Amino acid sequence: MQDLTKTSLRVRLLAPLLKGLPLSGSASFFSGITKKQSFGKKDVVSLRSKPEEFGRGLDWQKCLGAFVFGFMLLAGLNVSAAESEASIVEKEIAESGFPVVSFEQVKAVAGKDSHFILDARPKFDYVKKGHLPGALNMPEDNLDDSFGELQGAHDLISGIKPIIVYCSGNTCDAALIAAKFLRDLGIPNVSIYTNGFTEWTEKKGTIEK
Repeated sequence: MQDLTKTSLRVRLLAPLLKGLPLSGSASFFSGITKKQSFGKKDVVSLRSKPEEFGRGLDWQKCLGAFVFGFMLLAGLNVSAAESEASIVEKEIAESGFPVVSFEQVKAVAGKDSHFILDARPKFDYVKKGHLPGALNMPEDNLDDSFGELQGAHDLISGIKPIIVYCSGNTCDAALIAAKFLRDLGIPNVSIYTNGFTEWTEKKGTIEK
């Protein structure tokens, strides 16, 4: 029902641009364009010598409407895919049993000595895009080596400080994978900041580089 409502809203918003577009007969519309503008060898020559002839007879309002409609449809599919991916990751985190922390909770401890905050994104993102204040990089694609380096400088395994793990956002499962890695090592007090770096930047959280 929610997806149908979104689609209905998109169509209503696009109504001025789609006026006159024969959506129910799009096949005949596009075949009409093909018939009016066939691009054979003669047409190419004509187009070069008389470019003003190109497009004569086409209904450009309909062409624009078709383009916008297709673009918005594709955008809607992309949004739906992202929403589905987010739902899958959030469901997996919920089933894993890890506590989930909010932006406000992370903001209250970021950069302080009371928690370890681990960034599970690739090192490139951590360095180039920045990271949460005081966050340590433990890339999900290199957990063994990165954890070994961090353990040498910080006592993560003792569990003396709570650990918060994050990645790029709720469509990313790197934080969950890293959290499971820590749990398998017997490290307690691990939680996940599900919305991660995306929400942190959107809400103007402080970024370190």
